[in-house]
Amino acid sequence: MQLQAILYFNELVRSRSIRQAAETLGVSPTAVSRQLENLETYLEAPLVERGARGIVLTPAGRLFAERSEAMMRDLDNAKQVIE
Repeated sequence: MQLQAILYFNELVRSRSIRQAAETLGVSPTAVSRQLENLETYLEAPLVERGARGIVLTPAGRLFAERSEAMMRDLDNAKQVIE
């Protein structure tokens, strides 16, 4: 699992839209979808349900969203301490 996939997933959770997440990140929607698929493969669970109005987190997606957000806060704190 790559840090980039987690960053993309966290933005997807915030925006609730693959297209909007891609715009915010400055990448293509395909790149966001690919990173999401990588996470789902790694975790062996679907994280989102796609719909006409955006994405909805599955139970596994909600759990991973909580944990990944906490993980990113911890990484940011560690970076600040190192600097």
